[in-house]
Amino acid sequence: MQKQENKIQKPQSSEIRVDFITLLSVLLKKWYMILIAGMDAGLAIILALLLFSTPDYVSNTTLLILNRESTSTVLYSDLEISTKLTNDYGRIVTSRAVLDRVIQELGLDMSCEELEKRIDVSIPYDTRMIYIYVKAESPKLAYQIANCLQTVVSDRMAEVMDIEAVNVIDYASIPVYASSPRYSLYFIAAFLAGAFLMALAISVLFVTDDRIKSPENIEELLSLSILATIPLEHTESGKRRNNQLPWRK
Repeated sequence: MQKQENKIQKPQSSEIRVDFITLLSVLLKKWYMILIAGMDAGLAIILALLLFSTPDYVSNTTLLILNRESTSTVLYSDLEISTKLTNDYGRIVTSRAVLDRVIQELGLDMSCEELEKRIDVSIPYDTRMIYIYVKAESPKLAYQIANCLQTVVSDRMAEVMDIEAVNVIDYASIPVYASSPRYSLYFIAAFLAGAFLMALAISVLFVTDDRIKSPENIEELLSLSILATIPLEHTESGKRRNNQLPWRK
């Protein structure tokens, strides 16, 4: 008499099927972990910026260029010429002659190249305006450089370009707040990165967890039908009975 052995064959496919609805439910249940991870990352980047970064302050001034041959009237040709020459005036702002004079007047311990890196010149298209921005580690130094720069540039332009004067529209002022680093932007970016990494870790653990948690898992993994289940019972002391098989849900 031959005995027939019933062999349980596991599926040979190594594909991992993901139930996105269940995964979403798991992520929603773990929302506090995702929130904590994002907050920790945001606070960590803020702390790092406070400890290892130096804030920068920006002071700015605005100049108006107007080339006039006559002091009585302003002709359209004067405005057109001034507009075309604005780019040339912008290059004078960072010229070596201007930077050397600013360094000498303020007694700065830096080279022309270092000072030039602190200066940003913006010239809007089809205008006669020149915006000068000066960046420094302290608000007072930024104001001093911008204030001196607007005077030196005005004198230099009048001398080189043979114009009557350069009008100062906005005078330099002492900045109150630091322009960089932008703590709010760094915090938001770090928060999103930390929350994403935590959500990704939870998703990976969920996908790679092959433990049987329900009767449906047995049917999916082993292709077998469940005939019966034995519930898990506890004694009054909280221990499982030895004569009963446990069932995890």
